[in-house]
Amino acid sequence: MFTNCGEDEDTNYNLTVEVSPTEGGTVSYQNGPFQRGTKVTLTASANANFVFKEWTGAFNGTINPIELIMNANNTVTAVFEYLDLDNDGVQDNVDNCLDTPTGETVDANGCSDSQKDTDGDGVDDNRDYCPDTPSGETVDGSGCALSQKDVDGDGVYDDIDACVNTLAGATVDANGCADTDQDGILNNLDTCADTPTGETVDVNGCADSQKDTDGDGVTDDIDLCENSNLVVEINNSGCYVEALYIDSNGVTIKANEKAVAGKKYKFNDTIYLVVDDDLFWNFALRGGEELEQLIVTTLVTDMSRTNTQGTMLDVGAGSWKNHWNDPQLKTWDVSNVTKMTGLFRMATSFNQDISNWDVSSVSDPDDMFDMFWGASSFNQDIGSWDVSNVKNMARMFHRAHSFNQDISGWDVGNVERMYMMFSGWDGDFPSPPSQFNQDISSWDVSNVIAMSSMFYMNDSINQDLSSWDVSNVTNCGGFSLKTPNWTLPKPNFTNCVD
Repeated sequence: MFTNCGEDEDTNYNLTVEVSPTEGGTVSYQNGPFQRGTKVTLTASANANFVFKEWTGAFNGTINPIELIMNANNTVTAVFEYLDLDNDGVQDNVDNCLDTPTGETVDANGCSDSQKDTDGDGVDDNRDYCPDTPSGETVDGSGCALSQKDVDGDGVYDDIDACVNTLAGATVDANGCADTDQDGILNNLDTCADTPTGETVDVNGCADSQKDTDGDGVTDDIDLCENSNLVVEINNSGCYVEALYIDSNGVTIKANEKAVAGKKYKFNDTIYLVVDDDLFWNFALRGGEELEQLIVTTLVTDMSRTNTQGTMLDVGAGSWKNHWNDPQLKTWDVSNVTKMTGLFRMATSFNQDISNWDVSSVSDPDDMFDMFWGASSFNQDIGSWDVSNVKNMARMFHRAHSFNQDISGWDVGNVERMYMMFSGWDGDFPSPPSQFNQDISSWDVSNVIAMSSMFYMNDSINQDLSSWDVSNVTNCGGFSLKTPNWTLPKPNFTNCVD
């Protein structure tokens, strides 16, 4: 309290200034006593953490500073209050939450629900749908623990509910489980929840109509073959489709009308892939692991080494040459093949038994052209082949210098071209001389028109071919060129010069 006393009570007045609370701030003003009519200026200054609120006493209001006219002894009080920085209505000295968001309702401690977590579960009260979570339990984003939720509404809290997806209205046991399909197995143990009424189930709640033990896509109730699988084709009874059989020769494996190209079938405990023309060459050109798959070729009609544009594929140095010296070739069914052009071209290691091949359908104009061209190891008995429909044997054994088998029984009556058929080569990329020297004097070559270089560079040939009817041959140049050991009579060409 500040008091200013004057000596003349009639004309001098005292001014008393008070501060509330005393620590809230100070008031500055000029000293008295004051003569009547004197104007006194009072300025209130708040201390730290306080703010000026108002004047009371001789002056009431919030103006600061004020001017007081002294016409009497006056008392003025400067009232200060604590700051409320977040404007939540709770002064900062008692506000436990100084940064309350604007507009939120607070409690006596200045805290709104967004600033409180009453149950200590890590979710603010304004988002907490379960405000009384037991201590230590894990909650979801809504602040609820499993012990506070019943997702399926079966009356059993989720923390002890063994069947959290019980259908609405179902009667459950203490574990929250029902037996929805009424098969005697509670849902928590039932792996087949929709068992048809009346069917017998196993301990897992599954009937045979719901199981496929061997994984073949046919349920056990109608599966007549227990150990089939989806690797190969099966029928509606779960049994392997019988699409393959063995030919009467005991070697060739054939496909019947049930076979589909690209599908696998089991025969004599072995899995085979049925291929057509496209699959055959895709398979052949890949090599490697693909060649470990046994194939059935009944649906193949073209085994020529050409692609869809008709351009010769030079794969001799690739998959064919390196991988196709495979014993499975003897089982191939070639009975529907019409063209074998260049089939074993440059297959230098190939020497497998293909004596059982039925080549009777080979009849394309370029049918056996280049067939064993450069197959330098091949020397197998193919004398039983039916080549009666073949028209072109040109270069068939060209550079296949090892071949020397009896093919005297071949019916070549339809062949028109035999040029370079048994020849070697001494030009670019030379090969050893051909070793072929078999009696083929009985051949009917009356339709042949081209025999040029047929035995070119053959060191072994020495056969009497004078009986051949070569009256239609118009191209025979080099027929016996570089055949140093040929001393027996040769064909009598009349339309060309050897």
